[in-house]
Amino acid sequence: MKKLTAIACIAALGSLAACGSPQQTAESTIQSAQTAFYDPNNELEDDSGIRPLATLGPFITANEVRAHVRNAGFPNSLVETLVRIAQCESSFGINSYAWGGGNRHTGLFQISDLHRSSCGYSSLDSFRNNLTDPAKNAKCAYVVYVEAGYSLRPWDCY
Repeated sequence: MKKLTAIACIAALGSLAACGSPQQTAESTIQSAQTAFYDPNNELEDDSGIRPLATLGPFITANEVRAHVRNAGFPNSLVETLVRIAQCESSFGINSYAWGGGNRHTGLFQISDLHRSSCGYSSLDSFRNNLTDPAKNAKCAYVVYVEAGYSLRPWDCY
């Protein structure tokens, strides 16, 4: 199968975050585009093990993201970078999710299930449901940022 470049994938799916991987195959990309990013049974997966992003609204604005980021405790110097991260990760769709590495990534900042306990949740369902709230997602993103040594390393999309 012919592999797609990142540019072709973006053209087909709308964003690099939606592509899951620049190495995604043409057939997988077409299948992903045809499902309009909706994969309720989590059946779509490319060769890298990353499933396409389900970009689901409602959507918030960049100004709302800025407010959530500031309220979560991030330094002002990172606010615009975090807006770009949220746009890249979820297209500002608060119900967005993706699968990668065997874990679901949820909400505005695509927080991995691996951070459930560090963000203060005992139940996986409660964690996923609460992370669709952009304020709670930004607060959990701040926890991830602190755990990474005050670094944005956990996000590779911005």
